[in-house]
Amino acid sequence: MKAALGVKIYAPGLDKAIAGARVYVAENEEEESYFKDLCMDDLQTLKRFAVGQKGKGVYVQASTLGALEALLTFLQTSKIPVHDFGVGPVFAKTIRAHAAMAEKAPEYACVLAFDVNIEKDAKEFAAKEGLKIFAGK
Repeated sequence: MKAALGVKIYAPGLDKAIAGARVYVAENEEEESYFKDLCMDDLQTLKRFAVGQKGKGVYVQASTLGALEALLTFLQTSKIPVHDFGVGPVFAKTIRAHAAMAEKAPEYACVLAFDVNIEKDAKEFAAKEGLKIFAGK
């Protein structure tokens, strides 16, 4: 089976899973711990690849890991710095985490949201803090 087939998986605890991430099957707690470390390594590698070291940049939010990777690659080739990123809906806490950018580097005071829901309170908080949300599907 290939990941591109888009197989849906139903299981308890999937609300904490990252869409598009690799799927591992652990037989015991030791394997579970090992696979968690592998998943974290994937995210850390992506962070090293995409996030600028100067503390300035846009915030990127996407629906899946694959969409996030594509967007981060596009931004990198376009020389647009990324401050941080996430997967899933845009919540007010997402905006709070990036709000300081409005003062630090106003040109990057925005959230690029691809194929995600933007919660009402996040929109309101962004407007209040002077952050723009650019959303696309």
